[in-house]
Amino acid sequence: MAHIDTVHYGSDETHQDVVLNNGIWTLAESSQHSGNCLGADDAAGVAIILELLNRRAINARFIIHRGEECGTIGARAIQGHASVAGINWAISLDRKGTGDVVRTQHHAPTASHKFTEWVAERLAREMGSPWRVVDGVFTDSAEYANAVRECTNLSVGYFDQHSAYESLDETFLD
Repeated sequence: MAHIDTVHYGSDETHQDVVLNNGIWTLAESSQHSGNCLGADDAAGVAIILELLNRRAINARFIIHRGEECGTIGARAIQGHASVAGINWAISLDRKGTGDVVRTQHHAPTASHKFTEWVAERLAREMGSPWRVVDGVFTDSAEYANAVRECTNLSVGYFDQHSAYESLDETFLD
């Protein structure tokens, strides 16, 4: 899962200039004024889902939520429906950095240590970079924790989210 909303405080801008430098996307200085952010949180997760769908890479259900930045309202709206019945894992593609597998959200376990360690080991092997199990804050997958046994959140390569200095590591995202 991922979410389509971003945080733009008070900005009514419809155009932002962005810069790609050594594989890192940022806002151009001309767009780094009050209220703007790159939007990689969580356009990066949406991009991964679209790529997986395009490649038909895995057999999974994909959900792109709305309203995560406003209190996970999209996830809360569907978490109790039959659409989550029989799902064993809920994986959010909405974590800062380049190597985190989230085990707890909002100070409560949302996935087992065994599952998150397995995910971290598998990602490290497949991607050739270290992954670690960490405590998280809160995202859409936490809304499924009562109905789905293993709910985690994975890093997708953005940093400094919700700020004019937000960046996205395109190499990691790829």
